[in-house]
Amino acid sequence: MIDYLSQPLFIAGLGAFLLMGSELALGKYAVNFGLLMRQPFTPIIYALYYALLAIGITQLLLRGNLSIHEFSAQEHPLVIGLITGLSIRALARMNLYQFKIEGKTINIGPKTINDFMEGFFLKKISDNVDGLLIGEINTMIGKLPPLTLEEIDLLLRDGLPSHFSQEKRKYYVDKIKACPRPFDKYRYFAFHFGLQRLHQLPLLAQNFIHNPEAS
Repeated sequence: MIDYLSQPLFIAGLGAFLLMGSELALGKYAVNFGLLMRQPFTPIIYALYYALLAIGITQLLLRGNLSIHEFSAQEHPLVIGLITGLSIRALARMNLYQFKIEGKTINIGPKTINDFMEGFFLKKISDNVDGLLIGEINTMIGKLPPLTLEEIDLLLRDGLPSHFSQEKRKYYVDKIKACPRPFDKYRYFAFHFGLQRLHQLPLLAQNFIHNPEAS
């Protein structure tokens, strides 16, 4: 049986996959990561791309017998695999050669391919999240009673996390009030506070039915 944890290429690929996967989970898509995972194919392929890139770079380093002072890649293959996997973001943005032809700059290296791949995958991921989020918001709006803009502001204010300080609450309330349309207000709220709080809004909106003066 193969001991995968002793294989430098596996370590490099796993490190890169986990690193780039966690970037999606903890980065700009974190609040709506649940939405992202409803269509997991694109984010998984995105992370796999970096894993394969890390494996390829590790293979080149090991075959090239990289040596820095007394450190040899051949003697420490697992270290090379780990470093490559965890630094894949920086490595993917490097260009090895650059030259000009008729005033045009031509780059050769991982960055050229990476710029295209990131642009394609991140746009597709963003479009997927936006499309699913719009559907969730429209479904939630269908469960709400008719509300004025002022009542929507109050509703979203009531939906903010209770542990927020007064200053933080005021910041988000002002941001919500600045959104011109009802849908924009709900979208801002959902993007920053997630679907769970979004789906609590119809219950909170009952206050505006039974007690229209609630504030």
